[in-house]
Amino acid sequence: MRRNKRLASMVAASSLVATTMAMPVMAADGGEVDVDVTTRNAVIRVEVPTTLAIAVNQFEKGDSGSQIYSAPFGITNKSEIPVKLHVTSKATLDATDPINLVSSKDAAEQSTVESGEAWLAVAAMTESGKYIEDGKTLKDLNESNDNVTTFVQGTETEKSTATAEQTFYLASDANPTVTYTKLAPTDADEVKEAQKISYAQFYEATAIATQPTGDDELQEAVDGANIYEIDSSGAVKFIEKGTAGVKFTTGATYYTVAATTTASKDLAAGKIYVYGEAGAAAQGGEAGFRYIGKLSEGKETWTNAEISNVNIKYDITGVTTTNYDEIKDECTYGLYQGSSYLSDATMTATSNRVTLALPDGVKVSKVELVHADGSAPITLTNGNQYTLSGTTFTISASNISNWLKASPAYNRIKLTFSDQKSETITLQ
Repeated sequence: MRRNKRLASMVAASSLVATTMAMPVMAADGGEVDVDVTTRNAVIRVEVPTTLAIAVNQFEKGDSGSQIYSAPFGITNKSEIPVKLHVTSKATLDATDPINLVSSKDAAEQSTVESGEAWLAVAAMTESGKYIEDGKTLKDLNESNDNVTTFVQGTETEKSTATAEQTFYLASDANPTVTYTKLAPTDADEVKEAQKISYAQFYEATAIATQPTGDDELQEAVDGANIYEIDSSGAVKFIEKGTAGVKFTTGATYYTVAATTTASKDLAAGKIYVYGEAGAAAQGGEAGFRYIGKLSEGKETWTNAEISNVNIKYDITGVTTTNYDEIKDECTYGLYQGSSYLSDATMTATSNRVTLALPDGVKVSKVELVHADGSAPITLTNGNQYTLSGTTFTISASNISNWLKASPAYNRIKLTFSDQKSETITLQ
């Protein structure tokens, strides 16, 4: 199906490495020559904050509507190709006596638990600087909003951590112009400054052993490899392998770069690196999110001891323009929401079967029974509370009846799929 085809064609940024192999090509005189085949790497550069302010904000000071204060985590794609950005937020809770995270804002508001219960979530921007439609504010956001993802707490032995995940797709400029920058830290302090540059691909540069002294020698070097010219001012010019008619620049030094990138943490003083970036796209190249939350009144005093840290991990993947075009309409300001697998299907006691039209390779990986009040869901088991055969998901009418009679009613079934997408069926 289309979805699988586009996923298969994505190119992981971490695997964008140059390779060479010998390819015999027949020459006109009946002999043969070897032609090196190289991989053309796309420039990947995504600008994100290097620091982010987050605070437990019990009295909503300066942030009306959320008891978790957060500065925005802005994202700008400066790559020469579209990118997929998968963000995992991991919160660290008090390890000695972790609070209980509930799955809805209402559950936190209604909680009287003295040890503390809270609703913690990530809200993605719906457009620049906005998280909800006009006329509404942060206080109107809850777990039912499409741009809100609730943190899920670990199991009983891992209750000191909770995670939330969101995926963004960001456009590139239609006609990107890539500029390259030289990075040459000379001591530990300059290394630390260099490491503040948010996600970029750093390539270590090595000066050509015998430097060109004229056009012909430079042409010979370019015929054999990608070359980076760094002039006396430090300006970098990329000359792609095979470019004809190159001109030598007096006072410049010519470099090749490593086939693989150097991680930011491994940058070292005394070495020279180059990295590239393109301009931001006029539309579709930006996204952002922040953290929101509600704290129960059952606990009188809240501090950062309850939620001490949030780790943000982002995995960046390059995407072809063709595949981005197929998926962009399923995104809201970069946040990927996708098309519904269930098409808002409902089940009743008299119609207890729903057929899931899943893409090839996507399966149901988890089924949960969700409390109406948003408290902890119950994981159901195949062959007991439900059956799953192929794309047919079935729950017995008697089970539905029993759940609906429960107080408070278990009236939602949450399905999580193998691609990490989740959808909910409302029982009626």
